[in-house]
Amino acid sequence: MTTAEQPTSGTAAGQLAGLAAAITFGASAPFTAAFAGGASPILVAGLLYGGAAVVLVPVAAVRVARGQARPPGPGQWPDLAVLTILGGIVGPVLLVVGLERLSSSVASLLLNLEAVATVLIGALAFREHVGRRAWTALALVVAGGALLVGAPAGAVDPIGMAAVAGACLCWGVDNNLSRRLSLHDVFVISGAKAAGAAIPMLTLAWLIGSGGTPEVGSLLVVGAIGYGVSIGLDLFALRHLGASREAVIFATAPFVGAVVGLALGEPLGWFGITAGALMAFGVVLLLREDHEHLHRHEPMEHEHWHTHDDGHHDHDHPDGLRVVVGRRGRHAHLHVHDPVEHSHPHVPDEHHRHRHDHG
Repeated sequence: MTTAEQPTSGTAAGQLAGLAAAITFGASAPFTAAFAGGASPILVAGLLYGGAAVVLVPVAAVRVARGQARPPGPGQWPDLAVLTILGGIVGPVLLVVGLERLSSSVASLLLNLEAVATVLIGALAFREHVGRRAWTALALVVAGGALLVGAPAGAVDPIGMAAVAGACLCWGVDNNLSRRLSLHDVFVISGAKAAGAAIPMLTLAWLIGSGGTPEVGSLLVVGAIGYGVSIGLDLFALRHLGASREAVIFATAPFVGAVVGLALGEPLGWFGITAGALMAFGVVLLLREDHEHLHRHEPMEHEHWHTHDDGHHDHDHPDGLRVVVGRRGRHAHLHVHDPVEHSHPHVPDEHHRHRHDHG
């Protein structure tokens, strides 16, 4: 059928969640450095993810016990395993290798490759549409990140550069796989990822020795907020925005970290102010994107939280259907989308993965 519906969109909520995820994660970096105490980066990363797990796992367990959420099914485990290994373990380890061989300014500059990797992987491997406005926004954010770290200092080590680039590639895959899982319960997925990353890293740190004297309690708190809350918000944003747009918004995190560092007594300089202006303009450009055209939804069967007033979920509930009920009419169950053709503003979320003939 053909309609001209204007369904209620979660784009604005996704944008706010993405910005909040960037703020909480970006602000965690200066505090992590302050509380690390010279300990092994693997131990520090394990404690950060451990703090996230302490917050997320109990909430997920309660939601499952109350019937408000379900554990990941067999279809979700492969993606969850890959993103936990790449994004939660391999990526941080590669970053540690890079930080040992590069100056902090060079490493920070290279970390902007995460947004680039996310967009390219999303566009090339996952059919995520990226228009001219989104590409321009990404370029502005990356340019701002380059200015943010200032002129590179020290020798450039090829192995170190390859390690940081590899970490960004891992996180690019992580972001796109997380987008595929984002329709599932946020607390369940983020809790499983946090625990799956924390346990191996803490075990490895125990086996090889940690060194230093980290402030364990403080790092757990930083991890709970900067990683636990951030992961959950990021998954919510991925659900409503798609991986590419969330990557551009999340790329503002280094600027947030610089502002927090400034409050803690670290200089920012003119390049930091210019970087903030570029990044802010890029995000505003992306937030003002208006993508609308006639598009067709192919038949689809999946399970996630939804309402029946968004223009995409007008199905019936047959007798005997197991429905998980939430607030304000939100509920979750396995449902089928019939083919439909309509036009309305949208982003490349899970319901809008269609092809485009032009940008």
